[in-house]
Amino acid sequence: MQTILFIIDTLQVGGAEKSIIEIASRLKTYRPVICTLFSKNADLKPVCISKGIEVIELNLTGRLWLLKGINRIRSVVDKLEPALIHANLFKAELLTRIAFYKKKDLHIGSFVNDSYAVERYQQQTATENLKLNIYRLIDSLTARSASHFTSITNSIAVTNAKALHINLSKITVIYRGRKTSNFSISHPEITEEPFIYLAVARLLKRKGYLELINAASILKKEGKISFKILVAGDGPDKSLFIHKVKELALEKHFEFLGTREDVPALLQKAHCFVFPSHYEGQGGALVEAMFAAKPIVATNIPVIEEQVGNGELAKLFKLFDFTDLASKMLWIYNNYDEATSMGVKAREVAISKFNIDVVAYQHEQLYSKILKESK
Repeated sequence: MQTILFIIDTLQVGGAEKSIIEIASRLKTYRPVICTLFSKNADLKPVCISKGIEVIELNLTGRLWLLKGINRIRSVVDKLEPALIHANLFKAELLTRIAFYKKKDLHIGSFVNDSYAVERYQQQTATENLKLNIYRLIDSLTARSASHFTSITNSIAVTNAKALHINLSKITVIYRGRKTSNFSISHPEITEEPFIYLAVARLLKRKGYLELINAASILKKEGKISFKILVAGDGPDKSLFIHKVKELALEKHFEFLGTREDVPALLQKAHCFVFPSHYEGQGGALVEAMFAAKPIVATNIPVIEEQVGNGELAKLFKLFDFTDLASKMLWIYNNYDEATSMGVKAREVAISKFNIDVVAYQHEQLYSKILKESK
């Protein structure tokens, strides 16, 4: 059986990492092996082992990680002799492209983020934008080494192709998926207890938490509903958000849960899912909310509209507009029956587009096609 080698930065808990494991564990005609660059965060390694996936760790450290990694990954490939390498995330892709620049047919890359989104440039300082443009130049120059790319949405396929000067014919869109049976429909009744909004994302400003906090302040001042916002996730901006919540006296309305592995259970408990992100690759948590048939409030950005349509399956608010966000959150409460019907329709779409078994099969078919064409 031929080997597919997945190379990724780490096995920390994240959308790309979990997706690779789910896809790798479902390959039927190839043997999957996962190779990580850094071992510091390996929370998902036990999951790989439980699914029978071999994990190879390069254990790279320090500023010279790239130079050290070139020889180490070449040694791994010489030993494994994989049919194809699928690199994911920037550092893993950079290492793969440089190490195997003479073997273009051996490796493919992936687009999982809208790294060069206009919204990102708008929010950053001039220094941050200069740094991002340097990364973009390196990304563009080395991307020529890869024979093909996967993208988790059409939206980021287009933006990355434009940013990196890649022909769209070299990109295959395959959505991220979830296991359907992990999610069931639950629409809690509205009672005298607080109406529960759930947000699931890393604690980063670009995930829209400041807008969510300001929207909550508006809802509190209006005093029309009793509500609570559960936040599942962790990240470097946590202290900023907690400070903002205290500043606006919203402690009774927010509960920061940290990183959680029981998101399906949290979705069962929630009345509504809120996803105020500024830019995304796809939005795995959004897909999970669709599988759970939750009423959804999300940002009106192209990636999200690709998942839920232009208001057919979710209430969309204008990017950065926390007043509009508050209005849409209140709409869900006031029109709960209609909102839950939208959620049921969203689940039907999720089952047809984001079933993990279908996603894994699509990857397998792509690998076979690439290998056949490279002969």
